Amino acid sequence: VVRRDDEQREKHHIVNPVLIIEVLSKSTQAKDRAEKLDNYQSIPELMAYLLISQQAKKVWVFERLTVDTWQERI
Repeated sequence: VVRRDDEQREKHHIVNPVLIIEVLSKSTQAKDRAEKLDNYQSIPELMAYLLISQQAKKVWVFERLTVDTWQERI
């Protein structure tokens, strides 16, 4: 998700999302919760990252509180 009229791309990738949503699978959940989370948190415009479980009724919300502070909620 990007702000209206503010989408920026590099090749086929949006570089300024404000929200990223991922559906977890058994094979990718470790990468989504660690490596991708670290990379996504370095995007200045990103305000939230949601992980949705396929295995349980759970959604993890990582929300930016300040430039360097993130809060996790389930």
